[in-house]
Amino acid sequence: MTKLKHSYYLVEDHLGEDYFEMVTDDPNQEEFIEEVCDECGENDRILAEFDTYEDGENAIRAQHYNPDYRDEMIRRLYKTVD
Repeated sequence: MTKLKHSYYLVEDHLGEDYFEMVTDDPNQEEFIEEVCDECGENDRILAEFDTYEDGENAIRAQHYNPDYRDEMIRRLYKTVD
């Protein structure tokens, strides 16, 4: 397995574009990510946490993404993290 320099969250964005967020030592980070939006009342949701490319790819594949979006997210994984 290819260990990353940092751990990351795979986050479901309530606006539709999922993303990766580097895990920090902030004890409130998860609450901040999942905070309810004042404008629409929805919130982002942490789907997975990973610290290897393989686990990140597995987290993406575990989601119910259509094949094109899944492939896009995998490409973004390798461009975004470390």
